[in-house]
Amino acid sequence: WIQSGDRILIQKSPWATESGNQGVWMQAWNANTDRHFYQDAVGVAGMEYTLDAAFRFNPSFESNGSTLEMALICLDGSGVGISTNLLNINDNLDESDGWKHLNIVAIAPAGTTTVRAWFHFTTDDTIETSSNCSALVDNVTLIMQSPGSGWGGFSAATRVAAAQYSGLYAAATDTSVQLSKIDESSLDSFAASHINGMAFTASGRQLFMSTPDSIPLYNTG
Repeated sequence: WIQSGDRILIQKSPWATESGNQGVWMQAWNANTDRHFYQDAVGVAGMEYTLDAAFRFNPSFESNGSTLEMALICLDGSGVGISTNLLNINDNLDESDGWKHLNIVAIAPAGTTTVRAWFHFTTDDTIETSSNCSALVDNVTLIMQSPGSGWGGFSAATRVAAAQYSGLYAAATDTSVQLSKIDESSLDSFAASHINGMAFTASGRQLFMSTPDSIPLYNTG
């Protein structure tokens, strides 16, 4: 990760974690702070990117007037930004919440060679409470996948395999195979079905195949 300014106000910490050993601790007890950190990955135009992270505010972060935002930025070969998809974390997270995952989904425009995961926080010109006023970020992931168009020409069994490969949900009903972008609410439940001698069902982001008499039912909710 690359960060702006000194390294005192953005640190890794073992207690700033949703899970694992280290999370990002953004120290928001100094007035007029404006800091960001980011990481770049190779970008491919036309592909869909999902930037996901877990966030948590300490009890005085928002009440002090501090802000946090996440962005998915696409850059061209000269390092110039050509698209920015921004998410205001304050609008989607309360200090009373526990850890909460938020995400941005965007398709990289033509000319994209780099995709940047970017996090930015600021503080107000007055800090009313200088304790318990930090913001925490953990478990950041950036996933690239096909937008999911053009599967209609495949047979049912081939379509299931193609969907698994490109990072889509795949689910079999008694009469058809369903495809969806990765989204918990897109497909609520799946029923096992026999396709070419095998049974298929899906749970979360995984596709399961088995002999017809051994596959259970799954629910993504």
